[in-house]
Amino acid sequence: MNDDVRLYYDTSQDDQERLSWIVQENFGDQPLDMVIDDCSHLYEMTKSSLNLLLPRLREGGLYVIEDWGWAHWPDEYWQGSAHQMVDEGTPLSKLILELVMVVASRPGLISELTVRPGVVFLTRGEELVSSEKLDISQSYVTAGRQVLFQGDTQRNADI
Repeated sequence: MNDDVRLYYDTSQDDQERLSWIVQENFGDQPLDMVIDDCSHLYEMTKSSLNLLLPRLREGGLYVIEDWGWAHWPDEYWQGSAHQMVDEGTPLSKLILELVMVVASRPGLISELTVRPGVVFLTRGEELVSSEKLDISQSYVTAGRQVLFQGDTQRNADI
């Protein structure tokens, strides 16, 4: 193995102290060009690392979230009762919907969002923000309207 690839085993995606150390150790104060998130596929963990790493991304940099749609894929493996994330209460799609609202509310933070069935590409805008202050769930405006909510959990049998 060369210095281009470094592995950090036993590091949780939501361990902000450890992720901060890894980024500082490898990049110092230099902005990141790209982040590829193909980790937990869980809402809280993915949001935690996004809140930390998005501010470190350079303007025009790319943040990629893979497998965001697992909770909606119409296959017995994903929708069945034996799936490993069957008890996950908040699908990762909630974060993607929040990112859509951030693009509308703060295009300086996220200038572009491309959503595909298995992957989301987020382009970083020019707005400066501290990783200590970023909470993506508080980064959009709705004038008090409830946009995201836990609705009827009944599966759509017509798919």
